[in-house]
Amino acid sequence: MNVAVPPQSPHLHLYDFAKSAIINFFAFPYATVCGLYCDGGMDTDKWCDSQVGHYIGISASASGVNYARELWENRRKPFTAEFIELDPSDDGFEAQVQEKGIQVDIVCCM
Repeated sequence: MNVAVPPQSPHLHLYDFAKSAIINFFAFPYATVCGLYCDGGMDTDKWCDSQVGHYIGISASASGVNYARELWENRRKPFTAEFIELDPSDDGFEAQVQEKGIQVDIVCCM
């Protein structure tokens, strides 16, 4: 059975282009990047062109973290990555990040 994949909307193309442009503008080689709400894990591809050194994906759901990790592992990136289950909207988020010793150069939430 052949299933037709609907074409990507022009708005989604524009959104992806804007995210890539922002990443390329602010990122720099070997930076450590933190992506909040990384459930989809799709933006890890966008960081490759910027030659970042390390990516930290944070999400509130264990399934989202696992999915993002699997996607990253299946696509061999030129940087290291780790994925952490934390809720960025939690009042104690900042303390939890400090407790884990997470230090980054760039934080994004797209």
